Amino acid sequence: MTSSTYSHKVQVCQDKTVQAELLTQYISDGLLNNEAVIITARPALRKSVWSKLQALGLDMTSYKAQGQIKLYDAELLLSTVLIDDAIDEHYFHTFFGSQIEAAQAAYGKVRAFGEMLDILWQRELHDTALQLENLRNELCKKHELTVLCTYLPNDPDHFVLQRACNCRASSLPMYALSAEESGGTLFELFGTAWNKIVDQLTQSKPASDHLR
Repeated sequence: MTSSTYSHKVQVCQDKTVQAELLTQYISDGLLNNEAVIITARPALRKSVWSKLQALGLDMTSYKAQGQIKLYDAELLLSTVLIDDAIDEHYFHTFFGSQIEAAQAAYGKVRAFGEMLDILWQRELHDTALQLENLRNELCKKHELTVLCTYLPNDPDHFVLQRACNCRASSLPMYALSAEESGGTLFELFGTAWNKIVDQLTQSKPASDHLR
């Protein structure tokens, strides 16, 4: 299925509590709109969001039993697609493609959220993180898919590289908080992190040239 109806939403969260609340709203909106939801997250975030969704009165056990929401452990799933610190692209597309297609067949629209990229970045597997981002963009192009990405203020470099990769690798429409909505935080983070990236690249250039 090829569609131009896809989006990549980016939001900076003040802290993990705000992140959980944002994801809870994102999932709730999808479920109530009869959309399928695919979440790949760490146990702590999954547990927090699940409790919040139940507190909203949503019958999460029923949604899960019907297959409208699927939750995966980000660490475990990442271990199955990584081979020598690189993503097995065939397995990645086969697994996630089949999950998305099954969800689309049952519910039409699909929205997703994942933390695997964040895990790779924290492990300093930067090239692998960019590879994963490119693969995710390919899924968005191929399928009618909405993806949410969240970032915490203490991870500015992660945020900049993620966004820069999006702009370079695809024409995905991206949505982010405006300066008014974020109090300027988003754009301050972007500027600060970009300067750090430029400094890092400048410092590493002689070594890179030497390796050529």
